[in-house]
Amino acid sequence: VFSFPYTAFIDAFGVYRNMHRSITGKYLQFAFLGEIDRRSQINVFPLTLGPFGADWEEVVRSLMHLTELERGVEVKLDNGTSIVICAPCLAYIGDMPQQQANSGCKSQNAKHFCRHCLISSTDRADLNYNITQSGRYHFEMLRCRNEANRKSARERDDMFQNLGLATKQTPLQVITQSLDLFRSRPADAVHAEFKGIARQTITLLFDDIL
Repeated sequence: VFSFPYTAFIDAFGVYRNMHRSITGKYLQFAFLGEIDRRSQINVFPLTLGPFGADWEEVVRSLMHLTELERGVEVKLDNGTSIVICAPCLAYIGDMPQQQANSGCKSQNAKHFCRHCLISSTDRADLNYNITQSGRYHFEMLRCRNEANRKSARERDDMFQNLGLATKQTPLQVITQSLDLFRSRPADAVHAEFKGIARQTITLLFDDIL
């Protein structure tokens, strides 16, 4: 048995250098590569592109063959030897808005914006918030979503609003059912720390203070 685990990167981009993001791409990168090899463009494999106007759910469903690789596919080599090849997805990566969508959560501007806990925007500065007791857990959120879908439209929307869940479940769950909806969507430290206020703070600290 040979295993080739990978991480999947999803990002929206535009053909032109402007704010319009009309195409969503999904790319694969093998997780067993070293740091130098991971930086090489040749080791990033495009899986699919969702063109402008395309339904992202339909695009994801076109990747259903990936579920066979997760279970394992028997391959016969030229010398007649039979081997089993598995290619499981370890995690999805992307910027903050994309990771919110990948988790089936509302955007980072919502009242309950965090995809790892249930903190509200009014408690954002509370450093003592108990993220373990009020954590966002895979099976609990699935149970809440199933319960909400049995209610009326208004009650369902209110429940999703209070939980910070998107109206529709992420279609990625169809092809990677074994992945935790939240723990397998890690934060992108590069986007979080190298841009905006954080970048200005770091620059000020190292260039002018230290």
